[in-house]
Amino acid sequence: MRKFILNLILEVIISLLLFFVLSIIMSLTSISEKLIIPITIVITFLSVFIGGFNYSKFKGKNGIIHGGLLGISYIFLIYIISSIINSDFRLGLNSIIMIVVSIFGSAIGGITGVNIS
Repeated sequence: MRKFILNLILEVIISLLLFFVLSIIMSLTSISEKLIIPITIVITFLSVFIGGFNYSKFKGKNGIIHGGLLGISYIFLIYIISSIINSDFRLGLNSIIMIVVSIFGSAIGGITGVNIS
């Protein structure tokens, strides 16, 4: 359980760092705001892929399950935090896309982690 929580924290830290880099890039350049959602999806995928990979490499088996559970936990945590900050608990198309990306990305990372270990 400790490794699970550590990898969940790892996913959040990677996301925060990448979003920080994105904010710096956006403030220094004239990147279109239309690119924010696709870039957010890529950042989320990378974060959960790395977390799922790392956790499943440690577990050594059932990568799709361990990775998928980590992805579900990540998106649940992010959704709860963002809902509290925004005082808005709605589920739209972008939220559904992020849920799918989180579960899929982490499961793929889990499969890859098991196969490399």
